[in-house]
Amino acid sequence: MTTYILFSGNEKGATGEQHTKMREAISRALELRQDVARVASIMFARAPELRQERFDDPVRTTLQAKWFGEGFLRRLVTPESLASDVDWASIVYLQGGDTPRLAEELDKVPNLAEIFAGKIVVGNSAGSLYLAAAGYDPDYYKVAKHRGLVRAAIIPHYGNEHYAEQFGEVNRMRSVDWVLAEREVREAVPDLPFYRLPEGDFEMFEEAE
Repeated sequence: MTTYILFSGNEKGATGEQHTKMREAISRALELRQDVARVASIMFARAPELRQERFDDPVRTTLQAKWFGEGFLRRLVTPESLASDVDWASIVYLQGGDTPRLAEELDKVPNLAEIFAGKIVVGNSAGSLYLAAAGYDPDYYKVAKHRGLVRAAIIPHYGNEHYAEQFGEVNRMRSVDWVLAEREVREAVPDLPFYRLPEGDFEMFEEAE
């Protein structure tokens, strides 16, 4: 069984209750596997020169401990080490950033579902968009279809009136029309289950191997 957790994004802005819910979900999944938290961090949604610095950021490490537990083990994944690092890990963490940049790297891996099989796979913002079959990318103001490891359509950061200036990778001046975004997703993929993901919220999916 592979567990996918699609997280809206903004772990810094998540409430204590939201962090607790995420921690409980991950703990249950680890207990079912009789495993400990070994995290393979995939930061392909960021420029290569920024990945190590972001990985080493103590603030983000502290926030991740709220999900994965104190003393969790971790590795920074490179394109070359992807298969071996995921094999070592119990948790795969696809961090946020630019979804097309993430897709450019991961689309090169034809057997990604097989590599992720049996793992707990957490997608954050761009990571959640990539894992889903489709979603609204608020950086580009459009619906995009991606890997579809989770057969669902999502909108991360849903309802955040300040998304553009807080997180916008493309246009920090133009606000997101969330009502229009939802309509566009529903029209583009009417047969897929649809999830709005407000800041700090997540949805969990279990996929049989």
